[in-house]
Amino acid sequence: MLGRSGIDPKKDNYSVPSLNGRKFSGYQMIAYFYVSWAIAIPDMLSQIGLPFDQEYKIAKQLSN
Repeated sequence: MLGRSGIDPKKDNYSVPSLNGRKFSGYQMIAYFYVSWAIAIPDMLSQIGLPFDQEYKIAKQLSN
């Protein structure tokens, strides 16, 4: 739901109800949103309109 109303990269104190008490910056929230889609629904990733495909690939390689 949070992604539908927009995420301001300059804003702080975003939260995800399932992550009790954790606060995110706007940039962290956008990254979390993108990665969540990339893992859960990769076929629909292009529909969220975030151009982070290459960055995600690099991060995955670094984490392995």
